[in-house]
Amino acid sequence: MSWIKSEVVMLSRDTKSKLVLLSNKSKNTFKDLRYLNVELSSELGRPQHLYFISDEKIECGDWCYDKIKNSKSELVQIIYRKRENSHIGNSSTEKKIIASSDPNLNICKPSESFMKKYADVYDKNPIKEVMIEMNIYRIYSDNFESYNDKLIPRVDKDNIISIHKKYDEIYDKNSIIETKNIDNLKNYINMLMKESFEGWTKDEERGYLTACISIEKWIDKNL
Repeated sequence: MSWIKSEVVMLSRDTKSKLVLLSNKSKNTFKDLRYLNVELSSELGRPQHLYFISDEKIECGDWCYDKIKNSKSELVQIIYRKRENSHIGNSSTEKKIIASSDPNLNICKPSESFMKKYADVYDKNPIKEVMIEMNIYRIYSDNFESYNDKLIPRVDKDNIISIHKKYDEIYDKNSIIETKNIDNLKNYINMLMKESFEGWTKDEERGYLTACISIEKWIDKNL
């Protein structure tokens, strides 16, 4: 497993969403971001969706995000799917979308609790970057002489990604104490110890479990 930094981008879309910019009729503006109990269409507000973008390698079929200039030389944000010989976007600036709340993309998504948190802090301290937990898949060449490691978001049974707002909150001792998150960290270690060891040698399995136990002992001693 690994963690990567991801930029969080919010865009207005026609698709219904619980994350909505509500209108201020007196000022004719859409600035009040709310996360509602029901999905709203564009007739009642401006539905918003979140896109988690990264610097991961873009392959054919991936969803991408970019900023391009339109016919009026205005900078606009676009979402598109990478195709062979595609000329949409700019290969030097386009970014891969690894998760999104937009159902049209049909990829993994953030939790509702994260969406609500995003809306709650939007006015005062907007969330611009998060850490996303990834699984590592090793892909070998046909002759098994070389390989590439591919990162794919780790998801639960509902296809929801695992997010941390700050990298330090995962490993930093002080933040663990301040948030009283020691039990959660122990649970996380226990979860690691239950990983599938299919294809591992006995020495590899033993070394992995020993490392997990050592970390747990360090937590008990130092936190």
